[in-house]
Amino acid sequence: MTIDTEIRHITKPGANLFLALSFDATDAAHLHAESQVITPLTPLRVI
Repeated sequence: MTIDTEIRHITKPGANLFLALSFDATDAAHLHAESQVITPLTPLRVI
């Protein structure tokens, strides 16, 4: 048995991956926008 490892599609950097995955255009735009937000990490307090 062989495993298929052929690359068929490469999404370009910055492109909306959710559109490439066939999400609805409105949902894809929303998900892409959310994925671009970087949330700062809150430092842990040691008690």
